[in-house]
Amino acid sequence: MVLLWWFVAFMWLLVDAVAEEDKQMWPKLKQPWYFSKPYGVAADGSGNVYVADTDNHRIEKFTPDGRFVAAWGSKGSEEGQFERPRGIAVDSNDNVYVLDWGNVRLQKFTSDGNFIATWDRYVNWGEQFKSPDVSW
Repeated sequence: MVLLWWFVAFMWLLVDAVAEEDKQMWPKLKQPWYFSKPYGVAADGSGNVYVADTDNHRIEKFTPDGRFVAAWGSKGSEEGQFERPRGIAVDSNDNVYVLDWGNVRLQKFTSDGNFIATWDRYVNWGEQFKSPDVSW
């Protein structure tokens, strides 16, 4: 019985120590960067991570260790705006390509979120770009 009591006490201390360690390891990120249906993720040559935050209609950028860097975009159809961005890719020059699903177009940005170009079904791709797929 004494052995059982010591085992229970040891496990209680172990669980408490692990819980304290978890609290300290959880990252403390600046807000607001809450995701709402993140759909696409890509990384650049430096390891920065870009997330297509679909229901927030924006792109978010993080450092390789998870620190929030920037966000760009808003809901709309103008240059640099999105309607449910889904796919995302980064080329060897760290340009970011975003599949703007709701606007049926592809937009190109610098790694800092500055708009460069767009391709859409009406101007550049004709009727071949009716329903973009995120699998590219």
